[in-house]
Amino acid sequence: IIQVYYKRGCNSSRQTLKWFKDHSITISKAPIAKISKEDIVKTLSMTDKGLEDIVKHPTRSKSETRKGILHLYELSFNEGLEYLKHNTNLLQTPIVLDDNKLLVGYNSEEIRKYLPQKYRRYH
Repeated sequence: IIQVYYKRGCNSSRQTLKWFKDHSITISKAPIAKISKEDIVKTLSMTDKGLEDIVKHPTRSKSETRKGILHLYELSFNEGLEYLKHNTNLLQTPIVLDDNKLLVGYNSEEIRKYLPQKYRRYH
């Protein structure tokens, strides 16, 4: 099943949830604050650049968020997981994952990988 972690008031989250609804694709959704350590690890394992691919960009973030992101990079892996679990505001949203695919943020082309293969061929 496809898991979507979203943030209220986030346009990308809204677009992602709408896309799945419009395509009648069943998802499990939860606020980003409910992300489990296991799903953070799973997300990281599916990235190319690790944390850089899932946390907000420091240069585009508010001062407080920037400090949190910089602090995160100073921690060990396990400390970092714990820190992210309690500071989910540092994560980009939405995070969409299933057993073998990951999408962070909304991208109208990339999200199509969640369409069934037979549908992708003809549309």
